[in-house]
Amino acid sequence: TDASLVLSSSWRASDAAIATIERRLRRHSATLASRVPLELFTDRRRHSVRQWEIAEFLATTPCASWVALDDEELVEGAEQARHRDLFRGRVSTIESSLGLQ
Repeated sequence: TDASLVLSSSWRASDAAIATIERRLRRHSATLASRVPLELFTDRRRHSVRQWEIAEFLATTPCASWVALDDEELVEGAEQARHRDLFRGRVSTIESSLGLQ
């Protein structure tokens, strides 16, 4: 696949956290290891509603197809009304205590 990984979690604000994620991706599989080092991030200085941050990234870096894996709600709720249509059918909510298995 030619998929790119875009880090949008709060981990993007810390170089040490990014390094941890990169180590884990390398250990997980060759496919994920081939995406390291991570080079795409939502704005590392801005922290607001995650859905809005991802939508802003997509507006400046268009993607033909994409999916969001997140432990935050990206579709339902009043804050998500702004970009709900953009996100509907493209979100997989991850249980934060389990992570990606």
